[in-house]
Amino acid sequence: MVRKMRTACQQRSSLCACLLAAVLVTERAMSSTRPFFLKQWREYRGLSQQRLAERLDTSKGYISDLERGKRRYNQDMLELLADALNCEPADILMRDPSDPSGIWSIWDAIPAIDRPRIVAVIKAMIGNKTGS
Repeated sequence: MVRKMRTACQQRSSLCACLLAAVLVTERAMSSTRPFFLKQWREYRGLSQQRLAERLDTSKGYISDLERGKRRYNQDMLELLADALNCEPADILMRDPSDPSGIWSIWDAIPAIDRPRIVAVIKAMIGNKTGS
């Protein structure tokens, strides 16, 4: 990618071409580093790409491109994905369901009746610095 940027700058010595190439490199780098756990959620729910695509009335290729970061998602797509995967949109962005040591995986394993007690213990450990 850097080589392409350098080539573009050499071919068009204008500042505009160099800036455009830099923006494209930055944009691609940012989109690939954005957390996105679509594949993990799909596998966690036991769905193939084809099955998820059918739930969304789209193609397997589209799902594959989303998972690999080749296509961008928007809020509407994120909400459709979450609905199809029986989770919240934020889960797809922040939570890897396949990570057994992740805080949400641990939380999900705690029976609902015990959760208030666990919260109280955590607050006591941190000195109740949560602002509440």
